[in-house]
Amino acid sequence: MKPARHRSGHHPIRTCAGCGGKFDQSTLLRLASHRGALPALEGRVRAPGRGVSLCRKKACIERAWQRHAIERGLKLKLTTPEERQVLALLKQDIYRLLGETE
Repeated sequence: MKPARHRSGHHPIRTCAGCGGKFDQSTLLRLASHRGALPALEGRVRAPGRGVSLCRKKACIERAWQRHAIERGLKLKLTTPEERQVLALLKQDIYRLLGETE
C-alpha cells in the first residue's frame, strides 16, 4: 500500500479528544494502539493502528483522561490495575514532553 499523498497546501485535520476542536494534524499529539495493545505516544514516524489526537494543552489532556476518551477512541477496555498504571505513566510522559507537571 502506497503512503497517501496530499495535494500541495492540503493539511489533514484531526479532532482533539479533549476539547473537540479541529486542528492541523501536525500540531497535535497522537496516541496509538495496534491490535488491542496498550497505547503508546507516537513519535516522528506514524505508528500503525487506531489513533487518538490531543491538543498540547494540559486542560485538554486532563479532560480526555477524565472522560475516558483515550480508551474509547482506541476501543480499549483497560480493566486491570496494571493497565491503568501504564495509562497513568503514559500521561506522565506526555506532560514531561510538554514541559508540564501534573
